[in-house]
Amino acid sequence: MRERARTVLAGMGPSAISQVRFGPPPAGFGLRAAQGPIWLTVTLHRPPALASAELTQLAGGSVLWQASVFENAFTGSAPRGEPRVRGSTDAVQGAPMTGTGSGTFDRPLYDGPPPTEAEVRAAVGEGARRAGFDVVSLRVMHPARAAASVVVRAKAPEGFDRRYAAFDDALSGIEGRMDGLAWEVVDPCGRPVVTRSAVSWADPSWLCPDPTILGFGESAADCRKEPKPDLSC
Repeated sequence: MRERARTVLAGMGPSAISQVRFGPPPAGFGLRAAQGPIWLTVTLHRPPALASAELTQLAGGSVLWQASVFENAFTGSAPRGEPRVRGSTDAVQGAPMTGTGSGTFDRPLYDGPPPTEAEVRAAVGEGARRAGFDVVSLRVMHPARAAASVVVRAKAPEGFDRRYAAFDDALSGIEGRMDGLAWEVVDPCGRPVVTRSAVSWADPSWLCPDPTILGFGESAADCRKEPKPDLSC
C-alpha cells in the first residue's frame, strides 16, 4: 500500500501533500474494531510554502482538492485482495482546520474509461473557445487516472452566465472519468470570479444567482442589488 501511495504521489508531481499515513481510524468513526491499515491521514501544507502557480491561482481550495485527488486515485486503483481503506482524514499544517474527517467511502464510480492527457487538453481548449475565455494555465497530473487544474480568464462580464455554462458543459464529458478536475475563472486583472475546487465560490456581481453553491444562491432580487463588477486593475 505504501509503494502504491508513492507511485500515486509521484504521478501528481509537485503538490501540497507532505505526508500520508495508514492506520486505525480516529475515535468517533466507529471502526476501531476493524483490523489493518484501513484509514488514510493526508497531511498538507498551505501556500506559499509551495511555489506553484496552481496553488497561487486556486488559493487554499486547491490544497484540499489535491488531497481528494490522491484519495480518489489511491482507492480507485486498489487491486483485489488489498485491505479496504474505509475513510480518510485531511490535516492542514499551520491552519485552524486540522483533522477534518471525510468519513467512510468506497471505490470511486467513474463514468467511463480514463481520458488521455490529449483529451483533457482538447476539452479545456474547446470549453475556452465556446466561452470566449483565455487559458491562463493548465496542469495535468497522472496519479492513477488523469487529474487537472485549470485557470481561464474572462474578458468581460456581459453574458458571463451563458458563457460559463458553455465552459462547464464542455468539461462535463471528462470530469466523471478523472481522479479530479478543478478550475478557476479570473477577470482581466487576475482576480477570481468563479472557483470550483474543494470549495466552490462565485462572485455574485459576475454570476448571480450563484449556481455553484447548492442551496445558497442569491435570489433574483438580491442579485439586482449587487454592484457591477469592478473592472479596474
